[in-house]
Amino acid sequence: MDIPASASAEDSRTTPERFSSPSPPLQPPGSPKLEHPNDSSASLPQSAQARKVRHNRRLARPPEPDRLHAGWLPRGVRDEVRVNRKQRADRRKRVREFREKQAQETQQRELQIEIQKTRQKELEDWIAQNDWEEKYATQMEEEKRQSAMGEDEMQLHAELQMHVGEWEQHEAQLHWELSFYVDLLARERGKHENLIFF
Repeated sequence: MDIPASASAEDSRTTPERFSSPSPPLQPPGSPKLEHPNDSSASLPQSAQARKVRHNRRLARPPEPDRLHAGWLPRGVRDEVRVNRKQRADRRKRVREFREKQAQETQQRELQIEIQKTRQKELEDWIAQNDWEEKYATQMEEEKRQSAMGEDEMQLHAELQMHVGEWEQHEAQLHWELSFYVDLLARERGKHENLIFF
């Protein structure tokens, strides 16, 4: 019995070759066959191979303490790292506060200078508008003369106080001498009266 062409095509579509696993991709020429950690028959590309080599090298050499997380460090090293970190943070904080304070002081000084310049300019403008230069000069001369007179009066007052002190000291000396001579005279008079009585 002859098999129809449609049936042969149907059988050809349902053959086991249709459901068979695909063939593995061809390995590019020049790439070495690498051992996969899970499958020894698999191969890795060059970039993965380089990453694996670097990873193995990192695992082979001892870790650097500065690059480890604080939780992986020994207790003494971890405490030292924590103290150093705190000291650096405190130092940065002090430097920041000092710079902020210095900037504020500089700003305040500049503001005071600007205020002083503004007041000086306002005074000069007011003097120029009111023709007060001669009056101001006359007033300054009068104040200088009064201050000079005040200094002379203070000097005279100091000299007067010195003379008064000397006179009071001299007066006390005279009073003491007078008292001494009065007592001496009284004693002499008492002796004389006693001689007359006897």
